[in-house]
Amino acid sequence: MEPDARANQLYWESDKSVNQIADELELSKGMLYGMIRPLPADLPCPRCSAALEYANRTARERGLIACPACGLELDEERARRQRDEAAAPPREPISAPGPVASSEAPRKRAAILDRRRDPVMIGAGLLLIAAGLWLFRGLNRR
Repeated sequence: MEPDARANQLYWESDKSVNQIADELELSKGMLYGMIRPLPADLPCPRCSAALEYANRTARERGLIACPACGLELDEERARRQRDEAAAPPREPISAPGPVASSEAPRKRAAILDRRRDPVMIGAGLLLIAAGLWLFRGLNRR
């Protein structure tokens, strides 16, 4: 087995410390860290669809993954949830049970719409606006 592959296998698949692995492979810690490659997380990036990966064992233990392409960092649980939501078929909206449709419902809706356009209501609203402006003008003069 190549030294890089052996170093990555020991790093990712054993409970040995970095010092123990370096001693076993007769490397310095710096050289060992230079040989270690990120571990694929088998999840696509929600931003750019590149493969997400764990940067180191601590990140894997904490469930923190990163995208090497766009730099997005997120927790593994959130990435799995986003992947599952994207793969799930769209759900139909849930509607609350309403009253049984009757022939009276369209008439009620029409009456509400007519009230909104009632000329008396429009006139009253304009009158209130004019009164407010007149009062405001009077307050500024004092």
